[in-house]
Amino acid sequence: MPREKEGYREMLALLCAKHPMLMSKKEACPILGISIPHLNKLIAQDKITYDNGKIPIGSIAKYLCG
Repeated sequence: MPREKEGYREMLALLCAKHPMLMSKKEACPILGISIPHLNKLIAQDKITYDNGKIPIGSIAKYLCG
């Protein structure tokens, strides 16, 4: 099982305090600081999880931690 990225839990706690657990692409883009087309590329590359029309906050935290 892969190790958790450094700072992941802290990032997740920070995001959970301010944002919903699942969000749309439009809601996720400002948090990530990217455009929707760039987000679509990240989803296609499996760098961000997208399921049933929503992005889980854990996927955003993982991406932001590098």
